[in-house]
Amino acid sequence: MLSVDVRNPVSAKYPVGKAFKFDPCYHDRAARLCDALTVYPSGLFWPVFHSAWLELDRIRPWSTNFLELMRQNGPARDFMADGNAAFHDDLGSTVKVYRGCSHTKGGGISWTTSREVAEGYARSYQSGLVPTAFLAEACIPKAAIFTAFTEREEDEVVLDPRRLRELNVKPFGKG
Repeated sequence: MLSVDVRNPVSAKYPVGKAFKFDPCYHDRAARLCDALTVYPSGLFWPVFHSAWLELDRIRPWSTNFLELMRQNGPARDFMADGNAAFHDDLGSTVKVYRGCSHTKGGGISWTTSREVAEGYARSYQSGLVPTAFLAEACIPKAAIFTAFTEREEDEVVLDPRRLRELNVKPFGKG
């Protein structure tokens, strides 16, 4: 759950705790966070984003809004937790990324540097919800990666999909 440091007058002005007391009903978390982040100053945007991101699911309807906010606030390197920062720092200048998805466009803002993780997501789409799952593979300049997360052991990178290069999306076979 997010919290606010009431000793900090800036964060007290933008009460995170009440606005994002995430409950078991997760369907509106991304919408609530996206709406609230539009008013946060850049010094609070990334700390709030980082503290909430791992609790979100099904962000696709809001990914364009998140993307615009991230573009406005620039890279998050200075706001990353130590493990995430180390992972980010170890990435090369061009990064190979993967995404398991349910559509042929392969877009989205959340990717992984692990093919195995992306294949796991593609397999999860094969549960009958979609007729065909897809595996997307691309390269992206490190500068187009806004932030990174390692907490879920997914080697996740949140990036600007317009900057993807050599995008290749193929149907993912069962098995």
